[in-house]
Amino acid sequence: MQVMPFKLPSTNSNIIASHHLLTRQSMLHNVTNMIYLHAISYHK
Repeated sequence: MQVMPFKLPSTNSNIIASHHLLTRQSMLHNVTNMIYLHAISYHK
């Protein structure tokens, strides 16, 4: 049971890192969507 405190920080940082990646990906996705919508409205 004494090993747990050492394992926890690494898992925590992993979760934070993956969350960072997810937010960056979603931001990129939003930008791509905006550009795509602009292109569609331009072609109409």
